[in-house]
Amino acid sequence: MRPIGLRCRNLIADSCGKAGSWAVLASLLHTGQLNGLDPHTCLSDVLDKIVSGKSETTSLTSFWPGTGEYNERRKVTLVESSVKQPRRLSIMTLEDLEVWFDRAKPPPHCGGVSMLNGFLTGLVAGPVLLLPNDWMWHVVGEHERRAFIGNKMQAVIDTVVDHYNRIADQLTRPGAYSPIYMRTDDEEVLVGDWADGFFGAMNLNLEQWAPLFAEKRIGEPLLAILMHSTKPELADMFASTFPKPPESLFKEAWRALPHAVDEIYAYCKPMRFNPAAPANQA
Repeated sequence: MRPIGLRCRNLIADSCGKAGSWAVLASLLHTGQLNGLDPHTCLSDVLDKIVSGKSETTSLTSFWPGTGEYNERRKVTLVESSVKQPRRLSIMTLEDLEVWFDRAKPPPHCGGVSMLNGFLTGLVAGPVLLLPNDWMWHVVGEHERRAFIGNKMQAVIDTVVDHYNRIADQLTRPGAYSPIYMRTDDEEVLVGDWADGFFGAMNLNLEQWAPLFAEKRIGEPLLAILMHSTKPELADMFASTFPKPPESLFKEAWRALPHAVDEIYAYCKPMRFNPAAPANQA
């Protein structure tokens, strides 16, 4: 087996033991690739021989390219692995992604692109850095299990992650963030879906968001966003705590939301990238 060097982006583990196990597995798979073998076919064949008892040894390396009895089967395996490897589909347009949200059965947890945009914005701007593995289920639901390289579901997930990265890039440049809202045929702006998505991101770590409301600099921008949410619990809270603004003012309040997001992002940035911050100790 040839040891393969891994870069940070290839491996995320929460302990040295897990990282070591993944490194061994990755080295096995990459060794197969370097020998012209399909890693999936290669590993499946090895594990099948071990589990089925067809071989007297249980050592992975005795079956691997360049070692043991695997050398005798190399030509056969090369023929079996000559099937064309699947390729990732291209990133979808947001219009195509909206169609997927509308037609997917069962319905995904996220209600559309506007809600997705709000959700991802809350993730990027918030006080805790979360990885896609932590939140993808909250976007696509059970469909996540159906994602394989080369199929449409993987393209959906790739598109969601790409949109997350675009939002993250926008927020590094004050004034560049541009939220995606719903609009009626009369061009009336509807912020409800976007605000519901933002609140959904907050709910993943609500205990870390809660103290921010006590800070005037950040509390007011948060309230400016959440007052647009259609969630009943928030509507009841605002109705009992804050006077309802004039309808004309409320309709135009969406224009201030990009600035509110910039304020939240700037305030939370030191916490988000500081492992020692209280918000990151949960």
